[in-house]
Amino acid sequence: MTSDHLTALRHLRDTLQSPIPDVDSFSFLLSSTLQSLHLHSTSVPSSTPEPSVLKAIQRFLPSVQQLLLTNAVPTFLHALDEGHRALLDILFCPAKSPSFSQLHVARRIAFISYLTLSSMLLSKSDRPSLPTLSRQYLLETLRKLSGAHGIDQLYWAVWGGQLGEKEDDISRQLQWEDTVKAIVGLPAKVANAVGRWKAEGWEGDVPIELIPRSYFHKLAVSLESIIYETSQSQRDPSPFRAVFEKLSSVGLISTSPSVTTSPTPSILGSMMPPLLSHLRPPTSSPLPPYPSTRWPSLLLGLPTSSLSNLVESLLQHLTFHLHEAAELEPDRPDERIARAVEVLTLIIGPPEVGGEAWEAVARTIVNKKITVKPMNDRECARIRICVSWMGQAGEKGCKTLLDKVIDAWTDAKYVKFSLYSQQFYLTYIVLLAISLFPPFHPHIISLSHRPQFILSLQAYLGHPDPKVRRLGMLVAEILSERTMEDDMWDGEGNGKEECRWLRRAVGVKDGQVEISDDPTGKAWLLGWKDLPVSEESSQSPTLLEPTPPRSSAPAKQAREKGRAVPTKKIIMLDPDQEADPLSGYTLPSPSSSRSSSPTPEFLEEVAADPSLAIGKVGEKKVTRPVYAQQLVLLLKEREKPDMVEMGLKWGEQLVRAKRSFGTELADNAEPLVAMTVALSHSYNIEGFEEKRQGLLNSLVVCAPKQAAPYLIELYFTGQYALQQRSIILTALAMGARELSGMSIPLPPSTKKIDFPSKILPPNLHRKYISPSDIPQTITYDPLDEAISGVRDLVLSKSAQEGEKTIPSLAREKRLRVGSTRLTKVAPIGSLQETQMMKPNTPKPIVEFKDVAGEYFVMPLINRFWDYYTDSQIRESRAISSGSRYRSAGTGLILSSMALEKFLMTLALLIHSARHSPTFLAVLCPEALELALTIGARSPTLHDGMEEEEEGREAQVVGAALELVLVSLDHAFELDGGRTLVYDKSEMVLALGEWANGVFEACSKGERMGGEGGLREGKLRATAAGVVVKISDIGQKWSFLGIR
Repeated sequence: MTSDHLTALRHLRDTLQSPIPDVDSFSFLLSSTLQSLHLHSTSVPSSTPEPSVLKAIQRFLPSVQQLLLTNAVPTFLHALDEGHRALLDILFCPAKSPSFSQLHVARRIAFISYLTLSSMLLSKSDRPSLPTLSRQYLLETLRKLSGAHGIDQLYWAVWGGQLGEKEDDISRQLQWEDTVKAIVGLPAKVANAVGRWKAEGWEGDVPIELIPRSYFHKLAVSLESIIYETSQSQRDPSPFRAVFEKLSSVGLISTSPSVTTSPTPSILGSMMPPLLSHLRPPTSSPLPPYPSTRWPSLLLGLPTSSLSNLVESLLQHLTFHLHEAAELEPDRPDERIARAVEVLTLIIGPPEVGGEAWEAVARTIVNKKITVKPMNDRECARIRICVSWMGQAGEKGCKTLLDKVIDAWTDAKYVKFSLYSQQFYLTYIVLLAISLFPPFHPHIISLSHRPQFILSLQAYLGHPDPKVRRLGMLVAEILSERTMEDDMWDGEGNGKEECRWLRRAVGVKDGQVEISDDPTGKAWLLGWKDLPVSEESSQSPTLLEPTPPRSSAPAKQAREKGRAVPTKKIIMLDPDQEADPLSGYTLPSPSSSRSSSPTPEFLEEVAADPSLAIGKVGEKKVTRPVYAQQLVLLLKEREKPDMVEMGLKWGEQLVRAKRSFGTELADNAEPLVAMTVALSHSYNIEGFEEKRQGLLNSLVVCAPKQAAPYLIELYFTGQYALQQRSIILTALAMGARELSGMSIPLPPSTKKIDFPSKILPPNLHRKYISPSDIPQTITYDPLDEAISGVRDLVLSKSAQEGEKTIPSLAREKRLRVGSTRLTKVAPIGSLQETQMMKPNTPKPIVEFKDVAGEYFVMPLINRFWDYYTDSQIRESRAISSGSRYRSAGTGLILSSMALEKFLMTLALLIHSARHSPTFLAVLCPEALELALTIGARSPTLHDGMEEEEEGREAQVVGAALELVLVSLDHAFELDGGRTLVYDKSEMVLALGEWANGVFEACSKGERMGGEGGLREGKLRATAAGVVVKISDIGQKWSFLGIR
């Protein structure tokens, strides 16, 4: 018989390789082959499958199927009738038979057809494409295979026989891996093949059964069916584990369920109904449930990534329809949650701390990528299921769960940068985990004392979002309720009685008490009585006796018993001394310069009452900080001026010493900036303003990537006064100048008097005093000093260039004779003197040109535009409602004084960033656009007689013109203004028109509010400088139409 099976298939293969004369010969050839294999409709099936038939099919059927598709089907398919076509289909997709032997052979043929046909879908360069009829027949055959022989039939085709030798098991394992690969990748191969054939002009399409959603739906149902079928016989679950691993690797274990109208396949969504019905079948069902260890033994052997993906998807599917019957109440236990927890236990097993299932659920529960809105029923149900399942692990599991979620909840970066929805759900998990413990449990009490938890509460309370702040307060309140007993205020000692007395004072309002009538007037005496003075006491003077030292009775008795009373000395007094009513003090020993030591009596009194030693001994001296964290703690103690003074005294020196010492300064830069800016009280500290400004400057210089963006954020968000915002801008500007290697202007100093006592009499002193001896009365501002130097430098440069171009001035300069330049000494208190006296600063670790755009200029400009847009929106809404938006307060960002400081700072930053790679393309155009917007929107020029008393429009316009002048000067120096002309020609024209208008108005005598005093003439000079720069750029690029 073996030779008959082999001979029939070999003969069919050889015959198909040569041309067949007619359709009858082809039909007879198919019929005879099927008769030998006992697959013909007229064949008598054997009682058991013959191994020889299976071996023959395994050996020759793949080549026979390929020859049929490439040679026979294109020739004879259209000529075959229904009966003969059925013979052809048997060799690809035989029908199921009640006979066990025929069914086993049919499963083996289907197994080979999946492998052969899926390989025929691939495109190979050495093989021609399938003919048109073969393509349609191939897709039709695959459609029938997917419906009649699913993964359950393929499982029995590979693993149906009795397991025997080791080599046989290895062969079956390899065959199963090929089967899983072919059946999972079939829809993708079909889609690719159809797309390739359509490009060749084929008009067919993918069958509906091979579309991914419908195909994988049937695959999921048949997979659950074979798992349930084999669970009753306790067969090895490892083959199904390979299927889940393959589905997870190709992304078919989706995280969230898909709706029925979605084309995306959902394996678990299709598997859930039959799976749940088999886990807990109805009481009337004759089917037994799954064994309790079936699914855990199957899933827990998966790789970690696959198991985590499957568990997360399983939790999403378990909660997908829970809320449809009724909403989940957060304050009531729900039966639906309990059922879902039991289902989860049946699928992944009971919780075991540290196990694979435990870690998978733990990774799911602390997932920080939640994007759904708060109080979502599905997400809340998922969290409750996870916490309830993990709570079944006993006290150890509850502790592990609480510690894990607390570590995530107290993460400082998580508190600062995460979204509110993420923090909401993690807070929900924290509260549910705390609820697993009874009140006053030791683990919760120890948790409330952890430094990490306490510091996290400070981070939550300092968060700018009030919703996040309330989350922190809620956790602190609930944790305190479950850790503090109700009778904690009862009893004596430890301040309990004092607290009870203070609690009684709550609600007392003495000012609202009704005063009763007092006819006698005694109540208004407030207890005072008029005591009579005796004659004896009025005649003799009152002696003021020294107050005896405070001592306790036991100590006094001990002194009397422990030592003999010394004999009193007899001192003879004169009559004058006897009349003296005052007692003198005991003088210290003249032989000792030290302070007197405490007497034994005082030490005994201190032992009896330790409060007497307060202020005498044990006073802890404030030490100099050596770490950045210590400096933060010193500046944080605002109730202790001595600590703040110590921090300001050594702060700048410490920061500059830590500039290249690891990441300590970078990690503490933001707290240092916040603490320094928040110092608003001077505490009568000498040089408070200078030390605070120096500390901020050093932070910007030594940690520019951390300090500068944080300062900018504080400037626009913090509730600070105008002075505090001014020191922020000064720190940014001075830090930028130091990073770029330029000098920082120092305040002018007066002459030091060597011998202050040896001065002339007042009249002569006033006569011969010099200006440098007079203390400075004008408040020094480094921003004004620096911007004045930059402006004068640019204007003097323009003047020198003008002397070269004007013939008369150039000729006069050449003909000037005898003009020798003398070396001049810098005037006392000038910028030149401070620059010469300033020591050489070390080379910065980060050059300003590398960080100017990303950390200084662009964050400042972008943040201003955000604030400006918000204010405009508020004003427009207020106008539409009938009341114009008006801001108030000392720290207004859009006030004239604040805008002037802001524009001056930006001008200094632009001046320092002129060597940045992004200066011409980004920094300069953005700064010019901002200056033009602010300057052009300021109030129009008006006559000086109508000038308002408090008008300060000249400050804003002048600062905007200075920013434009600095930007244009550097742009002209670098590329002659080419980038601006090519990219921002309209803005250049607008700048010239605006500056020309300001210059003409100033030339006509018109003045702006706030002009005059020290600013007299600066506005006109700056506007003239801008007009000259625009003219220079226009002359160079006049061929582009810029004039």
